[in-house]
Amino acid sequence: MSKIQPHTRINDILLAPLEKPALQWLAARMPSWVSPDLLTLFGIFGAIVILFAYLLANWTPGFLWLASLGLIINWFGDSLDGTMARYRQIERPKYGFFVDHTVDSLNEVLIRRVQLFLVRNELLKTKWMKRMAINPESKSMSKKFTINTIG
Repeated sequence: MSKIQPHTRINDILLAPLEKPALQWLAARMPSWVSPDLLTLFGIFGAIVILFAYLLANWTPGFLWLASLGLIINWFGDSLDGTMARYRQIERPKYGFFVDHTVDSLNEVLIRRVQLFLVRNELLKTKWMKRMAINPESKSMSKKFTINTIG
């Protein structure tokens, strides 16, 4: 089995200067019973919250706030799991990399599939949009509601 080469993590997102210290601060203060694996599960829970919030947003747009909460939960679990493993020096480089990318892919597939289903079946353009007096078919608003999908 080949030895794992050291590597440098690159986080060049816009909020990285704020996110990295915040994650390190959180990792240092997490209770000992919170493990990186538990945080990964917490991130999955956030993705499931997003999924159901999008489905429920068909009846009332208030559930979009729940989707935003799900996004925060997903970020917390997904971003903090690796940081905590590195902070506690319990990294599992190959396994952790595999699990992280697999879970990220599954979360994205779940969320995107629901979005695609809702858009293709025009379920997002129903009750609450009519209540807000938005006509998604009007020429003046059509560009805002056009979603291009492949397939």
